[in-house]
Amino acid sequence: MLQVARFCGSLKVTVFLLVAFLLVIFWGVLGQANAEAAGMPASFAVDRFFRSYFVWVFDVVPVPAMKGLSVLASIHLILSMIFRMPRGRRYAGLYGIHVALLLLLVGSLVGSGVQMRYNGYKNVAPESVPETSGVLTMFPAGWTYHVEYRGRFPMSPKSSIDLYTVTYDPFRFVPYLFAFLLLVSLAYFYVGVMIGNRKKI
Repeated sequence: MLQVARFCGSLKVTVFLLVAFLLVIFWGVLGQANAEAAGMPASFAVDRFFRSYFVWVFDVVPVPAMKGLSVLASIHLILSMIFRMPRGRRYAGLYGIHVALLLLLVGSLVGSGVQMRYNGYKNVAPESVPETSGVLTMFPAGWTYHVEYRGRFPMSPKSSIDLYTVTYDPFRFVPYLFAFLLLVSLAYFYVGVMIGNRKKI
C-alpha cells in the first residue's frame, strides 16, 4: 500500500496528469467546435468535458474528464508533498507552490458545485444610462455575486429592457488567493533555494 502511494506521488504520475489535462482541454475545445457545427450550443460540450467527472467513450469506456482529473491531481499533490518533496524550511516555498495548486483545484471543484447563474432584467427609459459596472441596485451586493451587463433591447418608443447575467459564486476569491500564494511561494523558493545554491558554488 505504501509503495502504491509513493508511486501515485511520483514524477511519472505528474507527467501523465499534465498530458491528460492537455488532451481533455484539446478534446473539449474540439467538442465545442463540433457542437456548434452541428447546430447545438457549445455549453453541451462544456458540460460534457469540463463540468463532469467522466466522459464516456463510445458510451462504454469511462475516461476522466476535467473534474475527475482535478480530483486525481489533488490526491497526487498531497502524496507528492508527503513522499517526494525534500524536507526543510528552505523548501517552504516549494510546499507553498503545491498548496497553491491544491487550493486552485479544490476551490474549482467545490465552487463549481455551489455556483449558480441567474438571468435578470430591468425596465428602463431608452435614454437612460445602463448600469454596466459596480454594484447594481436591483441585485444583491457583495463579493459573492458577479453581475454582467448583456445589452439593451427596445420594447417600445418609451420603454427598453436591460438584460443581465448574475453569477453567485462564494469561491470567486480562489484564483486571487492562488495567484498571491503562488507568487509569494515562488519568491521564497527563489531566495531560499536558488540563491542559496549559488552561494555554495
